[in-house]
Amino acid sequence: MNIFEAFTLIPGLFDGDEYTTLMSQIKEDAQRQGLMLDSPDELYKWFTTQVMRNLHVVFTMNPSGEGLRERASTSPALFNRCVLNWFGDWTDSALYQVGMELTNTLDMDRSDYQAPLTLPVVCDLLPSPALYRHAVINTFVLVHNSVRKLNESETKRGHRIMALTPRHFLDFIKHYINLFHEKRRDLEEEKLHLNIGLNKIRETEEQVLELQKSLTLKSRELEAKKAAANAKLKEMLSDQQRAEKEKLASEQLQKELAESLIEIEKKRTEVQKDLAQVEPAVDEAKQAVKGIRKSQLVEVRSMASPPQPVRLALESICLLLGENVSTDWKAIRGVMVKDDFMPRILNFDTDSISPETLRMMEKYIRNPDWDFEKVNRASSACGPMIKWMKAQLLYSDMLRKVEPLRNELERLEKDAKIKTTKGEDLKKTIAKLEQSIAAYKEEYAQLIGQAEAIKADLATVKEKVGRSTQLLKSLGSERDRWNGSCDGFSQQMDSLIGDALLSAAFLAYSGYYDQQLRDLLFHRWTAFVEQAEIKHRLDLARVEYLSSVDERLEWNKNGLPVDELCAENAIMLHRFNRYPLIIDPSGQAISYLMKQFAGKNISKTSFLDDSFRKNLESALRFGNSLLVQDVESYDPILNPVLNREVKRTGGRILIRLGDQDIDLSPSFQIFLITRDASVEFSPDVCSRVTFVNFTVTRASLEMQCLNQVLRSERPDVDEKRNDLLKLQGEFAVRLRHLEKALLTALNESKGKILDDDSVISTLEKLKNEAAEVGRKAAETDKVMAEVSCSGDLITCSYELANNSFQLIKSS
Repeated sequence: MNIFEAFTLIPGLFDGDEYTTLMSQIKEDAQRQGLMLDSPDELYKWFTTQVMRNLHVVFTMNPSGEGLRERASTSPALFNRCVLNWFGDWTDSALYQVGMELTNTLDMDRSDYQAPLTLPVVCDLLPSPALYRHAVINTFVLVHNSVRKLNESETKRGHRIMALTPRHFLDFIKHYINLFHEKRRDLEEEKLHLNIGLNKIRETEEQVLELQKSLTLKSRELEAKKAAANAKLKEMLSDQQRAEKEKLASEQLQKELAESLIEIEKKRTEVQKDLAQVEPAVDEAKQAVKGIRKSQLVEVRSMASPPQPVRLALESICLLLGENVSTDWKAIRGVMVKDDFMPRILNFDTDSISPETLRMMEKYIRNPDWDFEKVNRASSACGPMIKWMKAQLLYSDMLRKVEPLRNELERLEKDAKIKTTKGEDLKKTIAKLEQSIAAYKEEYAQLIGQAEAIKADLATVKEKVGRSTQLLKSLGSERDRWNGSCDGFSQQMDSLIGDALLSAAFLAYSGYYDQQLRDLLFHRWTAFVEQAEIKHRLDLARVEYLSSVDERLEWNKNGLPVDELCAENAIMLHRFNRYPLIIDPSGQAISYLMKQFAGKNISKTSFLDDSFRKNLESALRFGNSLLVQDVESYDPILNPVLNREVKRTGGRILIRLGDQDIDLSPSFQIFLITRDASVEFSPDVCSRVTFVNFTVTRASLEMQCLNQVLRSERPDVDEKRNDLLKLQGEFAVRLRHLEKALLTALNESKGKILDDDSVISTLEKLKNEAAEVGRKAAETDKVMAEVSCSGDLITCSYELANNSFQLIKSS
């Protein structure tokens, strides 16, 4: 490049067929422009002139002071053939403008904010009065400058420093934006979930009250149904008793009726037997009367003075027919003239003969002329009438004889009729009673069914009330804690900007420094936030704010030492924007990373390894994690990877590695690591990476010494202690998961909780498990305290070791 800069050509760059092709192309281009260039030297000279005129090369360097002098001596063309443009650090105004531009989409305004008079102003761009957003960006610049001032102080003390570049400020802002969105989203989601959970609990409390009211109503309804059922049962039993009585009466009546019918039949047989003796004579007389011709009757009526037998016959028959004519022949003839005279005789009812008529008939019967032979000789029409009257009188006499029997028969028939009617009435009454009893049975069955249903509902409601009451009682602590969390959400949202600012500054700047300087920086940043009256948590714990219990437990399981510095370093290894460069004198970070990223096919390599480039290409292509050791021998081939200089072509993500483009998998990760704590990296490297310093601190050394001494002197205590530490972490994680599961179950429940037995069962199961885990955690804390007492016996041992290390380190 020095030759190219000085002479605008590189000897031997083109040769053979490539040179011949180039000359042909140059000649064609010169001819198109109307130039007459024939010799190869003229053509090549014209070509180099065009290159010098049109080709622009920009070199960028960020060397330290010594590096700059070395490059100036070895590459003089950089200074006598190039235009030198020196870009120093960004001014405060530039930092402020960049911060405003990159955060302009964030909701960082507060209408009630009034900038304090003591607000330190970093540049003239800060308006007056400053808005909340302006005060925040102003604090960004103050934070960045505070690190520069710390570097200056450390340089004066002869300590190594991390070169501070604008990339650190950009990384700071990027961390801030990510944390702002993440924490705001988490707060909003948690608030939503907590509110839904609390609303579900409140709804459940209201529903329990309603259920308790319904218990009273259902109890009353059950008592009413029981009373109605008992009333129906009494009515049904009363009707059954009455029906039984009526049935007995009916059976007795039927028995009596049957006996009466037998007696009636017997009496009727006797009457019919007696009457049957005279009935032939009556029938014979009727037939004889029927044989009387009309002419014969006319003949009798035409008699002006009928014979005595004829007169007696007609007088007696008129008397029998009930005609009051006495012996008046004219009146008798009047009766005979009537059309119904013969039908009355033929249809005569013997029962109509009264005793008076029989008495009056005595005089005719005793008269010798009232004889069939005599009358028949006198008139053939009156003879059959005498015969008919004698038969009627004979039949009447027989009727008088059987009158008692007939009366008895009539009485029996009347009594039988009454009993039959009464029997029918009893049957109707019994049928009606049976129908009523059937209806009562059906109503009683319905009432009993309804009572049983109410009883079952009552039992279900009682069980549900009992379970829900117990559930609400067990959820009381969660409800109080969630209410407290909801009350604190507005405060957390107010402090979000300040908390994210401090946490983002920690992630961007603190990794290079030891625990003491980290705390010092954080204290200064907190002072800047307070001076600007930016709300923040007064007790902001970096580890708890930037990691979860689950993550910390996983880190510890994978061999991360249990101390604050290592936890902070693990957070940086988890949240980095720029790939990490780890300072790890003790090698504990390597062990931790190999376990932590074992699932991502992590592999180790070194800048000193001949297969370094091959390993790098493989990790880039397949998305594996790569741990590169001996980073003090840094190879600039890694610059495009650290800068994430990618290009997208046809759906592929490519990155330039040396002279070729390599496919880049999104899951690729790289960790640079050195065990040399004294190495000071160039500003170029510092700008591309996130430093993570695992240099042993006093606290971590004490913990490691304690572990070693316990493992050697009291292996039983050490094993028990490790098991308990593991259990404590697992219990804390499990309790957190169970609380989340409780909230999830409440949030995902459809409708009312008490209407879904599966939700109640899930909540009960989760709460019972949480109670059991809490109890075990309490027991673990108690045992851990006992183990700690055992550890105090050997405290002097690791304190001596720690003091010895610090003495050697300072020397």
